[in-house]
Parts: sequence; structure tokens; C-alpha cells
Amino acid sequence: MDYDKYYFHNVDISIPFYGMTMIINYIFFAQENPNFWHTPTHCHAGYELHYISQGRGVLKAGDERYVLCSGSLFLIGPGIYHEIISDEKDAMAQHCISFDIEFNSIHNKKAKEFLILEYEKLQELWRKLEFYYGVDQTNCGQHFAVLHKEFITPRIGFYTFVGNTISNLFIEFIRSCTNNKEAQYQIPRKTSDDIRKVLIDEAFNENYVSLTKKQLAELLHISIRQLERNINQYYSMSFNEKLTCSRIEQAKAMLVSTGLTVEKIAEDTGFPNSGSFTTAFKRLTNATPGNYRKTFRSN
Repeated sequence: MDYDKYYFHNVDISIPFYGMTMIINYIFFAQENPNFWHTPTHCHAGYELHYISQGRGVLKAGDERYVLCSGSLFLIGPGIYHEIISDEKDAMAQHCISFDIEFNSIHNKKAKEFLILEYEKLQELWRKLEFYYGVDQTNCGQHFAVLHKEFITPRIGFYTFVGNTISNLFIEFIRSCTNNKEAQYQIPRKTSDDIRKVLIDEAFNENYVSLTKKQLAELLHISIRQLERNINQYYSMSFNEKLTCSRIEQAKAMLVSTGLTVEKIAEDTGFPNSGSFTTAFKRLTNATPGNYRKTFRSN
């Protein structure tokens, strides 16, 4: 067997995971054409997560026997003596990842409440997990397959990609363990301060015809002075400059995609008259509306 294709030992990968650090020891992946195999009774100081991708066999853990088949998923925790025996006629292929867990403090003053709740729940689950046997109810097998492909042919972003994939694998494993139980906390929502930039963007994109400072400040529940500071911070321009840019961008689209007159486009984009529209358009595009239309319609 070409071990380099399936067995990756002594990998230096540590993954921050919800207030924990998952330290990867080794990973081995399912063989394409497995032969009969038998792992004698043994135990580890860390954890092993196994996924059976094909074949049949038996897991002996403690005094219990568990039937293994395609889709079986099991976790062996520290100090658990176990033995795995593949079926002689229907040899098993398995993925396995060995790892240690460091539990870190989750009482960070900067951490948001919903993150603390999630960290606490996941740490509680992992602290209790010494042994698990069941069927993959999520996508653990798929994540192992993705990892195998990446380890065979590492590409740009390998470390981050592998870390994210293993994190997703562990989350899917926890979901299988808990029968996809629904979380008991709300989806986090941003405050009005958090989404201020989004609201300002939407206002300029959708209400460019008649938008005023007063309207926008009232929408955001802030003063006009604070609004002006925010707009300068986000766009490096004043309210009036940003409003003019928004109107001109809409006008450019109308010039190319419609047959409306320059006067009508000026009116529909909020300019008081075609003269002020043409002046602003030329200042920002270095072209008159008519020349702009000719150039980009022909293209």
C-alpha cells in the first residue's frame, strides 16, 4: 500500500475551535481497495474520530461489541481500550483523525453574548464525550473526502482550508451526536449601530432622487453632524458629493439602457434641471451625457 497517499502523521495543525484548541496528531484516509485488517486492543491519550466509508466489521470497546458498516461514525476518547476487526469478505475502509483538545477560557470581555453561549455549549459537549457510536447523520464522510483530496494535492491556502474543513467536520460530528438538535439560542442580530453603513448604502442606492440629510439622520437615529462624520468616514466625501455620485451612476445606466431624453433622465435622478445635471455629469465622467451615450451604446 502507498502509505503516502493515505496516512499523514506528525502534522503540525492546531485549530482554534469555540474556545478550545484542537491539536491534530495524524490523519489517515480510506483506501480505495481495502484488504482485511485487524487493529489489536489498544488505547490512546487523545481522541480518535472514525468514519467507515465502505465494507463491514466490528468495533470492540470495553466489554461491548458494535457492528460497523458504511456510514458508521464513532469517537474513541482518552483511555478507552478498543479493537477494530474488518470483515474478511467485505473489508472495511475508514477515515480517521487523531487529535488532542485544550480547553481555554471563554470569559472574554470582548466576546458577544451569543458567542459565549455557543462556546459554553460546545465545551460542555466535548468535555462529556468519551465514547460515541452511531451513524453519520450529517456530512462527516464528505468532509473527510475533501480533506483527503487537499492532503494529496495541497494548494494555495492549504492550512486555512484544512483548518476550516476540520472545524466543519467537528461541528457536523457534534450535530450527529445530538441528532441534529436545534440550538436553544437566537440567531444573532446586528444593532442599528452595527448596520449603519448598510443602511446608508441602501439609502443612496434606492432613494437617491429625493434623499436629504434630515431624512437619513432620522432613519439612523443620529444627528446630522454625526451623519456627516459617518459618510466622510465610509466614502471620503460629503453627503452632497455622495448623493451626486449616486445620481450620476444611475444616470449612466439610463443613458446606455434606455432611450429617455437627457432632460427626463435629469428629472428622474433628482437633478433640478438638465443644466445642473450636465455640469455634474461632465465633472465626474469627463464627458457630456450625449457623448457618453454614444460611446457606450456603440460598445
